[in-house]
Amino acid sequence: MADYSGAGKKDKLVVENLAVEEDCAKVFKELKLRRKHRYIQYGIDTKNAVIKPLDTGKHDVSFDAFLKSLPDAKCRYVVYDHEFVKDGRKQDKLLFITWCPRAADTNTKMLYTTERPKVAAFINGAFDVNAASVGEIKEYLGMDAGSDEDIAADDDDWLSD
Repeated sequence: MADYSGAGKKDKLVVENLAVEEDCAKVFKELKLRRKHRYIQYGIDTKNAVIKPLDTGKHDVSFDAFLKSLPDAKCRYVVYDHEFVKDGRKQDKLLFITWCPRAADTNTKMLYTTERPKVAAFINGAFDVNAASVGEIKEYLGMDAGSDEDIAADDDDWLSD
């Protein structure tokens, strides 16, 4: 049994025998083999102790729409099919993103990090990316990250102590 309660918290995040729903692998195959989806977001349902697909984006969804679909304060496992043109050829890169934004609860981040291998077991052929902000995803893809609006100005104040 994993206990992610944290010191002094009233609500405990306790997950025991976390399972992966069968639909997780099915939806992934639809993305990888049939190109039915642009992205898949998986999440942990703590009430039922299961990892399950939460959201999918149609194959014609833009990169910006994908980025906007990422929650500001909730963790997710995301598979994203990134298409791009290199040397005049259309190419694609499959990403497995562990999305843990800075605003997410620390215990939830620990849970998602710990349970990640269960999801990674059926996601083959994808590049691993750990991201806490949209800018980190853009940076990984070699895009101009620009201003990273989801980083609060005082996030690094503890460094000066």
